[in-house]
Parts: sequence; C-alpha cells; structure tokens
Amino acid sequence: MKLSRNFILTIALTITFISPISAFADEIVAKVNKTELKNTDLENELSRQLGDQKASVPQEQIEMFRTQVLDRMIERELLYQAAVEKKYIPSNEEFSKVYQSLTERMGSEESLSSSLKENGMTLSEFKEGLKKDVAIRDYLDKEVLPQIKVEETQLKEIYEQNKQAFVQPEQVRARHILIKVEENADEATKKAAKDKIEALHTKLTKDKADFAALATENSDCPSSARGGDLDFFGKNQM
Repeated sequence: MKLSRNFILTIALTITFISPISAFADEIVAKVNKTELKNTDLENELSRQLGDQKASVPQEQIEMFRTQVLDRMIERELLYQAAVEKKYIPSNEEFSKVYQSLTERMGSEESLSSSLKENGMTLSEFKEGLKKDVAIRDYLDKEVLPQIKVEETQLKEIYEQNKQAFVQPEQVRARHILIKVEENADEATKKAAKDKIEALHTKLTKDKADFAALATENSDCPSSARGGDLDFFGKNQM
C-alpha cells in the first residue's frame, strides 16, 4: 500500500498518552498535540455508545471497550487538527445543509434534541461535534483518499501475511424496541407496559408496520434514534 508523504505525516502527529486512565472526572487521559482529552469526555462517550447495555457488560469487556473508544477519540482529534491546518472548516451554509438533512431524518429539531438528551448530549454539543465531522469528511475526501494507491498484488500479500487479523467471528444484527419498567413499579405500570408491548406486536405482525419507525417513536433505548438498530454483535455480547 503506497501512502502519500502528507498522509503519513498527518498520522504521525505527536500523541502523548497518560496511563493508566484515572478515575477522576477532570483528569487528562490523553494529549493530542495541545488538545487535552478529559476522562469526563471519555466516560460520556463510553456511556453513549454502550447505552443501557453498560450495566450488563462484564467489567473486563468495558475496560477493553474504553480503550477502543479512547483510540477513536484520539484518531478523530488528529484528523480534525489536520483538517483545520488545511483550512477545511465548513461554511455556515454547508453546515446548515448537513444539519437540516439530519433534523429532517429525525422528524424535527425537537425530536433530535430529545433523542440526544436520552444519550446524555446537548444540542449544542452535538452541533459542535457535527462541525468537526464535516471538516474531517471534507479533508479525507479531498486530501487523503485521492493520495492512496493500492495495488491488487499488495492487497493479496497483506492478506496472506495477516490472515488471522481478518478472521471475523460469527455475528448477527438486530433491532429492538425497549419498553422500560422500573424494578419497583406497581402492577398498574407493569400492565400498561405489557399492553403497549402487545399493541406494538400487533402493529408489526398484523398491520405490517415498519419496525424502525415504531422503534423511533416508542423505544426507551438510545438506539431509538437509529430505528432500534443495535448494529452487529457476537455471541455473549448481549
């Protein structure tokens, strides 16, 4: 795989890790050049990605996932810094188009804001993150991807030398609709939840309603923003 010199330099930007990750909320868990990543940001992102599953995931897996989340946060910050250096900052008009498209998919800005709140994020925080994502997308599309040249023979050679790295355990992809009931809920509340579940089941089986639409409107899980989509997962992960 042949990469351009500029791309290699971008990936080689200085990263200073602070290890181990501290349990204190305001501790610095990583420095990406002059930008500090705080433990608060890491834990918030971890909670958003795991959602209601966090309580049932073994601590060992949570620690592994925490490291993966931190890696992705560092990668994202590196790319954003590279985008800023190349002046790939979205204009107000460009950002408005992207944001408008997202709010239309969610139904309204109110629906988007409500979904974000369930995931522990404010609309302001979401907009700031979205601006970064647009800048990164433009940078990758215009600066990085055109420079990557991959020969078929190189791909085969890499695969043959690293076969184990490409082994993917069997996975499934699922959607769900979660109707929450507190552990100490009274019988009336439990009955109301059960009635709602049965009504949704009827809409799906008899009325052939769209599952994703029902999940978006009714599910109490953060995955409702994705039509109940839990993405792919392997055995013993759920």
